[in-house]
Amino acid sequence: MVGAGVLVDRSGGAAGLGARTESLAQIPAVSYSPEECPLCGKGLPFGKPGSRKV
Repeated sequence: MVGAGVLVDRSGGAAGLGARTESLAQIPAVSYSPEECPLCGKGLPFGKPGSRKV
């Protein structure tokens, strides 16, 4: 493989595809353990981003 192109890199460059990787955008993906989750700490339910009843 010579290279890989992705639309959005959420890995911060750590995806490791085994070749040069170029992206159109880099968006950091933040994840929390249940003990550190700000929504869990406030007792708020979580939902699927972008999901809604059509």
